[in-house]
Amino acid sequence: GGANLWDGWLNAFDDWRRAVEGDKPAGAEAFEVGRNVAVTPGKVVLKNRLIELIQYQPTTQKVHAEPVLIVPAWIMKYYILDLSAQNSLVKYLVDKGHTVFMISWKNPTAEDRDLGMDDYLQLGVMAALDAIAAIRPKVAVHLAGYCLGGTLAAIAAAACAHDKPTRDKPARLASLTLLAAQTDFEDPGEISLFIDDSQVNFLEDLMSLRGTLDAKQMTGAFQMLRSNDLIWSYRLNNYLLGQRQPMNDLMAWNADPTRLPYRMHSEYLHQLFLD
Repeated sequence: GGANLWDGWLNAFDDWRRAVEGDKPAGAEAFEVGRNVAVTPGKVVLKNRLIELIQYQPTTQKVHAEPVLIVPAWIMKYYILDLSAQNSLVKYLVDKGHTVFMISWKNPTAEDRDLGMDDYLQLGVMAALDAIAAIRPKVAVHLAGYCLGGTLAAIAAAACAHDKPTRDKPARLASLTLLAAQTDFEDPGEISLFIDDSQVNFLEDLMSLRGTLDAKQMTGAFQMLRSNDLIWSYRLNNYLLGQRQPMNDLMAWNADPTRLPYRMHSEYLHQLFLD
């Protein structure tokens, strides 16, 4: 008896070692971008200071006239919508005859501390729409946004609505689709427990020193939002029962976080949540 506690102690020590050395969680090394996740063929058609725009290779003889632009969140990596082949929205759309573009956001460093929300709008969504217009002139785009990328897509759609379409310059957007995206911040839900003036001031003090919000802090906030699934059940299974839960593509993606620029995150919290 007690083997479960011994196995759990070994699991806990392995997790501690990985955290100290900056390694990914156990099992995440089995999933590698370009090998078994994010493998839908495509090419970069635009690159600037903030993004790379990927155009995916068609798999059908004919494609729909209007392309799709996907705007993922920049809190995590872009390939949440292009995981393994059986879990890829991108592959599904391409196989249905859609021309798909995807934004891949830069993982910012301290040098990018002054990038703001408007930079993400102009260098991100609007720059991508301009690039698509050069590739497919006078064709409206189906814009889809995920999570924070959906919030930005909604802002971009509102900006595009100010431009009245003409014969020479038709409407830029054919539709707007939001996936797990927030547009009404009057009642943001449980995340509001972590967002008030004092906590935002504390975060701003940290970000002013580093230039970014560290990925570990963002991961910790998400874990607290789903503590039963991401904290307590994990410790129960891995440490008390001594049973490693098998890693999957979604869990591996979740273990591949990004940083956020100081100015952008400060503007996001103040302008959308607090003010």
